[in-house]
Amino acid sequence: MERRKRYLIDTHIWVKWLSDEGAPKKHLKVLEDERIEKCLSIISIWEIAMLVSKKRLTLNQEIITWISLSLERSGVTLLALNPKTVVLSCNLSGFNNADPADRIIVATALSEKIPLLTLDKKIISYLK
Repeated sequence: MERRKRYLIDTHIWVKWLSDEGAPKKHLKVLEDERIEKCLSIISIWEIAMLVSKKRLTLNQEIITWISLSLERSGVTLLALNPKTVVLSCNLSGFNNADPADRIIVATALSEKIPLLTLDKKIISYLK
């Protein structure tokens, strides 16, 4: 049996996709294709919780409820952290980004060998 194509979704793309704003047009083809498995790193959940706690993101309901409903609604596969990904995130040669969430998301894409949907120019440049 052939494995479905997989994509990792960066946190900001997932939040936009679920909001009234909607995902960027350049990513909609992938996000709306039911044959493609959409993945999300568990660190994205942490990142959203941090943004809410710092009042940089406002949700229309309690955060745990929003996360649970959003995971169900979007149908993403939640990817757990593993030792290989965590170690890789600390050894991304040439990736000058101190944000731990970004480092783990990049390491997840690399260790899982799947493309990442993002608008972050630093990440796009690094993964080229």
